[in-house]
Amino acid sequence: MLRNTAVPSALLLAALLTLVPSSPPSPPSPPGAEGIEILSDDTQYIVRVDPDEGGRLTEFLRLSQTLLGQPIKYSPAEVADVRLRFAGDLTCAREDFPGLFESVMRSYQFVVATRSHDGGAFLEVLRLTNGGPPGSGRLSWAHTVLLQPEELETPPAILMPFYTVVFPVKNTDARGMMASLQSMIDTTMESIRNVDSHALIVTASLDHLRFMGKLIAAMDETAEDRVGQIQELQQKVAALEARLNRLETPSPAGR
Repeated sequence: MLRNTAVPSALLLAALLTLVPSSPPSPPSPPGAEGIEILSDDTQYIVRVDPDEGGRLTEFLRLSQTLLGQPIKYSPAEVADVRLRFAGDLTCAREDFPGLFESVMRSYQFVVATRSHDGGAFLEVLRLTNGGPPGSGRLSWAHTVLLQPEELETPPAILMPFYTVVFPVKNTDARGMMASLQSMIDTTMESIRNVDSHALIVTASLDHLRFMGKLIAAMDETAEDRVGQIQELQQKVAALEARLNRLETPSPAGR
């Protein structure tokens, strides 16, 4: 007598599924036709570009002006062929997006300046070539604002290509310090000047100013340590001289 050996279809399907390897998780969806998108959640922004083709700078500017809340002026001829390329996503806190925007632009040889017009404000993008922007986009003292040293670590309220800071110098001669720091300044676009011997005026990009501020503080602190060592040595010499004077002065009983 023949027995029915047919396997129920449900069991057969389950067995086949166990033999088929599971597919790997799908990668994040690529950006759209422009090759770039900016994602967001409650705390951060994520800039994502096409890993193969890059993203159009014009689209990055369009998306950024919405997040920055300001119109952006630029020359179409200067940005038309520029594509942003990053190996991975760029992530920043929402409040730090102006700094990320400026860093991206500077990495592609552009700087950003805040302009005011009839009570409103907009951002102007200037391209740097051979130490300065071409054509009518000339950098001048109109492209810098004055900051206090303690303001360097916070995102600036106004985006500018350059900022000017007066760094106090307490323990050494600012003129000698300026000579030592001159080689670290790009003289075509930045400057360093001394105010007598007590302060340095530095005009540079925000990142460079942060570096220069830490360097000036370290050099001044080193000078302060040297002053303290000299004062300590002077005190020891004075104490030794006092002891010698006591030894050389005869006591009344010995007369």
